[in-house]
Amino acid sequence: MSDDTSIKVPVFDGNSKNFMMWWVRFKAFAVMKNFSRALTEDAALPAEESTVPADDDAKLAKKANETAMASLTMAFKTDAMLNIILRSMTTKWPGGLAHKVSQSSRNSFSLKI
Repeated sequence: MSDDTSIKVPVFDGNSKNFMMWWVRFKAFAVMKNFSRALTEDAALPAEESTVPADDDAKLAKKANETAMASLTMAFKTDAMLNIILRSMTTKWPGGLAHKVSQSSRNSFSLKI
């Protein structure tokens, strides 16, 4: 599916009773926008954000992570959720790692998938 499909990022309000519905919708959004692979650890992702990917799979993984991080940042409405974004940022990945945000947010709301 094309990543230029016009659809808004599902927003999470920080209320635990709304997390499961948001997560399901966010995953669907990720599929529509071609970044769902970034929500789980991806072996093709370069070791560092500054690395210029050598092959197409690594390029796609890096682009997916960038799009996922931007989407997650826009989806979270509370300071607590934005702290999850900030904790995913490292010296090797200053823009953050989407799979870490995915795991941390699911752990915070006890959603096992």
